[in-house]
Amino acid sequence: MRVFILSIWVVLLHSAAVLGSTVAITGGRTRAIDTRSRPVYANAPNAVAGTTVPGRSFLAKLGPRRSTSTVLVRAPGSQTYIVLQMYDAVTGHAVRDLLGEAMSYIGYNIDYSGDGLIPGIFNWLGDDELRLNVRNTNNHQTTWGVLRAALAALEEYMSHNVYGLASFTINDGAHEVGEGMIGVSMEKYVRDSISTLP
Repeated sequence: MRVFILSIWVVLLHSAAVLGSTVAITGGRTRAIDTRSRPVYANAPNAVAGTTVPGRSFLAKLGPRRSTSTVLVRAPGSQTYIVLQMYDAVTGHAVRDLLGEAMSYIGYNIDYSGDGLIPGIFNWLGDDELRLNVRNTNNHQTTWGVLRAALAALEEYMSHNVYGLASFTINDGAHEVGEGMIGVSMEKYVRDSISTLP
């Protein structure tokens, strides 16, 4: 009987600890659970993610950063937004050129063939051995137009902050439709590894 009562007390104390840890002591701040349920854009903090907002204003100031390593960035005039995580800065124009070339190709593809689905994976190898890789996720498919809007949001964010290696998810309205990354191509990695062998 004592073991049974003791186990009930353990369950009750554990439940109380779990419930107590989810209660936020706000102190004038937004509760963490509210922030997760209503994500906002880094470059349009008054707009809820997934809603259409007007094009950017060159006079708008970025709000203070949240204590997270990811940033939400919306595409101007679209319901497309990205959740971006930056890794390393890349000096020079390599990342900017990579994004510009990829967006030019995508624009040509839309003009020539119309807006349709990307064929599972989109790879773009740029100069300086950088690669842009985007693939469909979450049982949804990314269209060329959504991909171009996502890359425009990525380029806009980087042009105001820093160009570099990054990973990102692509969201079209309420749905995550793709994920991508800007990184060093495997060819460079293999070549550099071979050159360091004795």
